[in-house]
Amino acid sequence: MLPAEADPDGAQPALTALGRDQSLLLGGFSEAGARACDIARRIAADGGRPPRVVLAGATADEWERARDLAGALKAATEGAI
Repeated sequence: MLPAEADPDGAQPALTALGRDQSLLLGGFSEAGARACDIARRIAADGGRPPRVVLAGATADEWERARDLAGALKAATEGAI
């Protein structure tokens, strides 16, 4: 998990460890969307398979936001998104 303030280049060690034969799913809350999309763009620009990006919307209720993200991640891993 990358902190929201992390530079997209900070993801490189994790991406390298994954290898090119595995898929990647990026998930986060709304403020992480730009970083997740930038990481996906960089992977595609380097010739890799672009990962799916799943985001939960901004809401004042942290539990609701966490449930939304968990549901979206589950749906993405099951191919429903």
